[in-house]
Amino acid sequence: MKPYLFFISILLLLFACNKKGIDARAYLENARNFYENADYGSAQKMLDSLKILYPNDFEVRKEGLQLGRLVKRGQQARNRVLCDSLLQIRLAQRDSMKSNFLFEKNPEYDEIGKYYAKSQKLENNLRRSYIRSGVNELGMMELASIYCGAQPIRHTGLKVSDFKGGGYAETEAIPYGGGMNYSFTDLNMTTETVTYVNGKDNGVIQFIYNNMNAPLKAEYTGGNKKYSITVSQADKDALADIRDFSVVLSDIDRLNKELRIEN
Repeated sequence: MKPYLFFISILLLLFACNKKGIDARAYLENARNFYENADYGSAQKMLDSLKILYPNDFEVRKEGLQLGRLVKRGQQARNRVLCDSLLQIRLAQRDSMKSNFLFEKNPEYDEIGKYYAKSQKLENNLRRSYIRSGVNELGMMELASIYCGAQPIRHTGLKVSDFKGGGYAETEAIPYGGGMNYSFTDLNMTTETVTYVNGKDNGVIQFIYNNMNAPLKAEYTGGNKKYSITVSQADKDALADIRDFSVVLSDIDRLNKELRIEN
C-alpha cells in the first residue's frame, strides 16, 4: 500500500472511531435528559440501544450503567405511587360494594372468607335447583351447580346454553366424593352440590355474564339421569354482581403483591 493511502486509511479509521464516540455519548445524554424529565421508559430504551449499538465503548457504557440504576429506582418509585393510588380507589370500591353481599368465614377452618349474593343465601334457597356463584377475599370466583330432587342424579358437571343463539359453555367434570362434589339426603330429598374452582368452570361464568339478557338452559351432566333447568334472571344477576366484585378484589390482591415486591 502506498504511504499516502495508508495515511488516509488511518485518518478515516480515527474519524469513524471518533464519530462512534460522539454518537454513543449522544445516546447517553438523550437518556439522561429523559431521566431528568421522569420519562423513564424512553430513558431505558436509549440505554438499551446504547448497549446494543456500541458494545465496545466501555467508558460511555459504564456511565450508562450508573444512569440505568437511577432510572430503575425512578421507575420503582413512580410505580409505588401509582399502585398505592389505584389501591386506595379499589379499597374504597370494595368497602362500598361489600355490604351488598353475604360474607362467610369459619375461623376454625377457613383462612380466606367468601362472599355470596344475598339473594342466594342458602337458608332461602332450600329444595331448589340453581346455579350459585361466589368469590373469595382474593377475588377468585367459584361456581356451584346445586340440584335438589326426589331421586339422586349424581351429576359431575354443568353445560349452559343459549336457547335462541345456540352458543354454550361446559364445565370440567368434577368426580364424586370430597368437598367439590358431595350430596346428602334429608326428608326424602337429595341435594347435590358440585363446585367449580380454579378455572374448572371452563368459561361458564363468562358465558353467563356475556348473555345476561338471553334465556339460558343449564344441563346437569355426567349423571345417571338427564336433568336441566332454566337459569333464573335473579341467579344471572347474582353472578354478574359477584363477577364485578371479583374484579375489584383481585385488583386489590394484585396491587398489594406489587407493592410488597417494590418494597
